[in-house]
Amino acid sequence: MTSSSAERRARAGLPFVRFMQNYTPFSASNRLLRHSVSRFRPPDGITREDISADGVPCIWLSPPNGAADRVLLYLHGGGFVMGQTPLHLHMGAWLARKMAQRVLMVDYRLAPQH
Repeated sequence: MTSSSAERRARAGLPFVRFMQNYTPFSASNRLLRHSVSRFRPPDGITREDISADGVPCIWLSPPNGAADRVLLYLHGGGFVMGQTPLHLHMGAWLARKMAQRVLMVDYRLAPQH
């Protein structure tokens, strides 16, 4: 089975994420990842809207002509230790386009700060 270009890009970024998780202090890696997430620009046609849901930072990713009556809630992995990454946002944008619906990316609190 052949992989898509989106999957190849995601797999290409995994060594960096694994390095950050294994060899840098959490505070430093999370600061760098937060900076990367703030600079993330979605692919053409997908709009990004940063919101706060009762104090929890979230990002809406919306495709053109997306279904108004459906929403995908995307909760990234990371075990409350690693925050949202650009890879998560790329996956959310890809899902928004493929499913033709808005995606809400929730960046929940991390341990041990909260």
